[in-house]
Amino acid sequence: KVWDLRNNECLQTISEGENLREKGAKNCCIVYDATRHRLITCGLCPHKWTINPQILNTSTDVTHRSPVVAALYNKNFGHVVTVAEDSEVTIWKYTTGQEVFNYIDQDRDAETFLSAAAFDDNGRRLITGDHHGRVKIWNFSNGACIKTLVKPTDAYRRQEIT
Repeated sequence: KVWDLRNNECLQTISEGENLREKGAKNCCIVYDATRHRLITCGLCPHKWTINPQILNTSTDVTHRSPVVAALYNKNFGHVVTVAEDSEVTIWKYTTGQEVFNYIDQDRDAETFLSAAAFDDNGRRLITGDHHGRVKIWNFSNGACIKTLVKPTDAYRRQEIT
């Protein structure tokens, strides 16, 4: 639901629809585009929801092999970035929805899943965290891993980054 918090009224109810549910694209991440007044949600694929229901974009192409754990907007480059559990990072052109490029963590093993992502204050570094407690700092513009931070393991506690 999209709410007007000042007036405490529901502006729109958004439903995934049958075509998105069939592909298993449960929405797990959301970004609001204040300039264009639309929501961008991600499950297995990004989806744009325009606040005006007459011009709703219903594109349902699957763009990731695993669920998206973060959808971020980089204002410096004007890109939307989606980060999937399997460490695939995809950069999208904000105005057209076209894929600019993507990269994947080549050092990731099959047992490691990303659980969080964010940009640094300057928007030049993408920071990802996994469920083993590792944090990686990436050069956003070329996909190079700059640094890996590893917390000492504790056999009794899970170290997931969220």
